[in-house]
Parts: sequence; structure tokens; C-alpha cells
Amino acid sequence: MGTVIAVRHEQDGDYHVVIAPSPGFGSYLDSTNRSVQHGGIVAEIMPGQALRAPGVGAHVVVVGTWALDLMHGWNEIHPIWAMDTGSGLVKALPPVTPVYNPNEPRQPLSSAVSSPPATSAGSNCTRGYSPCLPLGPSDYDCYGGSGDGPAYTAPGVVYQVTGSDPYRLDGNGNGLGCE
Repeated sequence: MGTVIAVRHEQDGDYHVVIAPSPGFGSYLDSTNRSVQHGGIVAEIMPGQALRAPGVGAHVVVVGTWALDLMHGWNEIHPIWAMDTGSGLVKALPPVTPVYNPNEPRQPLSSAVSSPPATSAGSNCTRGYSPCLPLGPSDYDCYGGSGDGPAYTAPGVVYQVTGSDPYRLDGNGNGLGCE
């Protein structure tokens, strides 16, 4: 957790969110974080993740893999699994496993497959959307659209909308959201 001090869109499509740690979290930094990243840790949002890069000055909480970037020599959170920018925790695994060795093939993450329909009894899904949109966020917007969140749908997924449409994902009323 900490305050965003820089956001950069990298050539590989990742967003580097550089975070100055809050008191008590400075031990996650190494000397390269202190010198090259100006006292921040790099947290990476991968292409296809349903996360929006926060603005400079935002207070954030990130959850992800703490790793040493051997190419650059700094510690980083790569990839981010979930992020809270003050509106609640948004979980968004990357659509494929990160490549730590470029000679290894990329595989889809098992949790990136479609969720079960929201109509299953006792589910934690918002009724009326399939695949599942988990209950919790006050609003969902279509990934890549102009909405302001706080949560976003999975990239490239078209949702079947039945009954009410509390998140207004089916703009043309044809029963399909985020098409």
C-alpha cells in the first residue's frame, strides 16, 4: 500500500505503476528501487487485465506477486492480481500467465475462463448476467469503454443480460452486454 508517484505505459503493453510505500512497507524496496524508481516499487498491470491505471497521487493497495526483476535489478509486484484505489478491491488476474522466461510458452490462467451463469442458486453473482459478475462493486462498466468503474468486466467477454440490467451493460437492449 502506498501513494502512486508515476505511471508509465511500456512498449510491451504493461502499465508500470510506481508506488511510494506507506510507512511500514519500505522493506519491499531494494537499492535500485530507491535510486532508479525514486523510492517506489513498480507494480505492473498486464495487457488485457480489467484494471485501470490509477493517477499520480492516488493512494492504492495492490495484491500480487512480489518479485525481483532481474533485467532491471529492482523489486516489483508483477503481475497485480487485485487493486483498491479507494472504491473497493477489484480482482483481475491477467488473461495469460506472465512470461518470466521468454522461452516458455504462455498459458491461459485457469481462473480466466468463463464463470458459471449467475442464475445458479446461492451464487455470489449479480442476477441477470452470464457469465458471472461477482457481487460487491457498486457498478461495473465494460472493459475498454468510457465508464468510470469502480469495476470493469473481463476483456473481450460478451455478457448475456436477462431481466434487469442494473449495470447498464446492454446499451441497445438486445440482451447482450459489452458487445
